[in-house]
Amino acid sequence: MVFGKVMNPFLALSFLVSLSNAVIEVDVSTVSINFNNQINNYVSCYGVDIDFYLVLSTSNFSQENPYYIRQQDATKYSISVTGTSSFLVKSPTDFLSLTGIIQMRCSNGQNASDSFLLQTQTTSQPDRNNQNVAIQVTSNSYQWTLTATINRKCNGANEYGFNCNEQCSTVNDDYYCYTCGTNGQKTCCPTSDVNPDDCSYYNHPISTTWSPNTQCSASAENTYFWLMISFAIIMAILAIFLLLALLELCCGLFTKRTAKGSEDGDWIVSQEPKANRELYDADINRHHQYRRRQEESRTTSEQDERDRRSPYIVSRQGMENQSYDDEVLRNEWQEPQPRRIARV
Repeated sequence: MVFGKVMNPFLALSFLVSLSNAVIEVDVSTVSINFNNQINNYVSCYGVDIDFYLVLSTSNFSQENPYYIRQQDATKYSISVTGTSSFLVKSPTDFLSLTGIIQMRCSNGQNASDSFLLQTQTTSQPDRNNQNVAIQVTSNSYQWTLTATINRKCNGANEYGFNCNEQCSTVNDDYYCYTCGTNGQKTCCPTSDVNPDDCSYYNHPISTTWSPNTQCSASAENTYFWLMISFAIIMAILAIFLLLALLELCCGLFTKRTAKGSEDGDWIVSQEPKANRELYDADINRHHQYRRRQEESRTTSEQDERDRRSPYIVSRQGMENQSYDDEVLRNEWQEPQPRRIARV
């Protein structure tokens, strides 16, 4: 029996071109499928052609790597897919899904196919970079078993994280001492002379240059955070007071401005009993009525007197030898003065 693995040449070319631009690399190796029975129990032939596909899908990317096995012995219980299949993800993503699809064909036209969900990873799960993870999954229809090894890693050096966007490198100098964990976290060296807060040596030489690996301790970060919160609250209170002052200057929001009272209104005392106010108002009304009657009477008297005195008509007949002096008549008349009413 003859079997062979045929890879798409364009896939290999794209692998070489995109190797330098890849962000995440996923390698699948040692793939084998156990059918639990002989293959000819599912398809009636002695030589079967098998097409196997590994498909990697992300939130914005999909890649398929095919394997073609020709004239496989149908009396076998399992097959192995030799070689390693590599997937390159060029852009950040939220999840990774790896699926296997198998199709078997006979020359007489009989077919059988099934699928396997190898692995699903999301950003909420712990990173498992640079680790060979052995998996064993069962197909959906025929309950076939697939076994494989998956290694997810970052293409660049000192890169960690789900999207390989975290940088970390082991440091051990005169100032700091820490290593990088499997997820890229900095782990301080477990020695007594290293500060566990920022991985710095307690006794280190004085440095005049700033180190990019310097980290603030947890207590210092908390103090800075609360200082910033307090400063923001104080600035908000000052802004409110300034706004209230502007409103007072522009609109008189808090100052009660009363119009100037009338001459009679000045006599009214605030919070005075209602009975006293009514008596006072009645007295004021009577006083105003009395003043109006006096003014009308005085006006009438003056008008009558003016009509009685003016014009003066004096006959000169028989009085040729007498002289008439208007000034004398004017002095003899005394104009009555109006009575002044005292205000109570």
